[in-house]
Amino acid sequence: MSKFTESSYRKILKVAKNQYIFNGSQTVGKKNAIWRHDVDVSPIRALKMAQIEKEYDLKCVYHILLSSIHYNILEPETSKIFSQISSMGHEMGIHFDFDSNINKLDILEKIKFEKKILQTMLNIKVESISFHNFTLNKENIVYSKRILGLRNLASNHIKRNFDYISDSNGFWNDISLIDFLEKNYKNIHVLTHPVWWSKEDLLPIQRYEQVLKDRLLDNLISYLKIMQTEGRLTKIAKRIGISKNLLKKYNINIKNYD
Repeated sequence: MSKFTESSYRKILKVAKNQYIFNGSQTVGKKNAIWRHDVDVSPIRALKMAQIEKEYDLKCVYHILLSSIHYNILEPETSKIFSQISSMGHEMGIHFDFDSNINKLDILEKIKFEKKILQTMLNIKVESISFHNFTLNKENIVYSKRILGLRNLASNHIKRNFDYISDSNGFWNDISLIDFLEKNYKNIHVLTHPVWWSKEDLLPIQRYEQVLKDRLLDNLISYLKIMQTEGRLTKIAKRIGISKNLLKKYNINIKNYD
């Protein structure tokens, strides 16, 4: 099984860079790589991948899932992360999810609404779109080359002209990404999900679990720091069950522990 680690990712990028042009979803001629990340779960992991790609001067594609149950684009830390990714030169777009009873007209209105949210919150140019849970929503997918001015990465044009591979569920279905690159296809469309890539070599469910634990810890530390800044933590730490050891573990300093 191929390792889904940061070190492996660097090796993959090094190989891919020698073969293909990375220009987001804008393509010219042959040997184009649309290197896309659907951020379903973890903006923090997405930022790490974007930083690694920046080391190799690659322009990749990041699609944001506004309906994600794992993050909120209105949260300052989350919007800051996506703004950072955009500032590195990566392309930003929408990873669109479908409501249960939505018609074609409603789809276009909702896409327009999500595009406006991203542009307003992140002050970025939204350039492309893809669809969440593609297999489950085949009957609703729009296959035109563009949707409301956005390059559609689910379009028939992309399907015809790009060979595709995905790490859905945390593994490669037929061949690994390295083996896929060795095929030396004319153009490639690579889909990864940042949640599946970690510093250490873990099983897919362990990677997912680690991301959730990290998110929970970030929220806890943020909560403690807010109380520390407001001066409340000194007064209530003991009463709400926060021990001296816990404060020390998370590098939170207070004057007195009553």
